Parts: sequence; C-alpha cells; structure tokens
Amino acid sequence: YPAAASTPDATGQLPLNYALKIQTRLKVVALLLLACPAAASEIDEHRHLPLHYALENKAEPEVVEALLQVYPAAASTPDATGQLPLNYALKIQTRLKVVALLLLACPAAASEIDEHRHLPLHYALENKAEPEVVEALLQVYPAAAST
Repeated sequence: YPAAASTPDATGQLPLNYALKIQTRLKVVALLLLACPAAASEIDEHRHLPLHYALENKAEPEVVEALLQVYPAAASTPDATGQLPLNYALKIQTRLKVVALLLLACPAAASEIDEHRHLPLHYALENKAEPEVVEALLQVYPAAAST
C-alpha cells in the first residue's frame, strides 16, 4: 500500500517523521522517500522538517544525505524558533560528514546568528566538536572567529 507513506496520522505526522524520530536506518528512510518524496518537504506543526528530526536523533550521514538529495532547501529552512538544521547538528552531534553535507547545501548557514546571538561555530565549540568540524565552519565563514 504505497499511499500509506503519504498518509498523515491524526496529528498530521507522516510516516517519514515517525521513522526519523524512532529509528533512522537508511533503508527505511529510502523506502519512505521513494514512496513519497514530498514528505521530505513537509513542515509539521512545530515547523520541523524531516531533516530536523533526523538531526535531533543523530541520524547517520547517509540518512541526512538522502533527505538533502530529495529536498536540498531543507538545509536553509528554520524551525519555529529560527534554528537552522546546521545548528541542530552542532548542538546534538558534530560529525564532520553531516556538517559538511549541511554546509554544502546551505553555506550561508555558517554565518547565521540565532536568537541567542550564537553562530554555528559557537555551538560547535560548546559541544567539543572535532577540529575538522571547526575548520569546515571557518572555511565557509572565516569571520566567525572574530564574531
């Protein structure tokens, strides 16, 4: 029943969001995206995209890549509080491959100051990011070191 992938529950959540909240195996995400590619661009009542949920739940880089392939604009879409996906990644996980994918999709995110007056670099440093993550952020936005 392929239409199940595009059928929301009573709260408006699509199966893709369920998968990303509970488990983030690439095979499951790929099957759901194949059945309903539009799910990658669906914003829920919290102004979350599936990418936000994937990052909140420490998705593997391949899952993040699959979501961005289907909906690249997700990298530049803030949630209800104005947080971009790059900030999610740096607050919760700081894997270089995930950060690199997000920066590739939305380089401008490296220079976005949030409501706390934090740049993504601040979140990376707060969460003890690997030097390669800090380097990636500085390559995209060198002025972050003096902001």
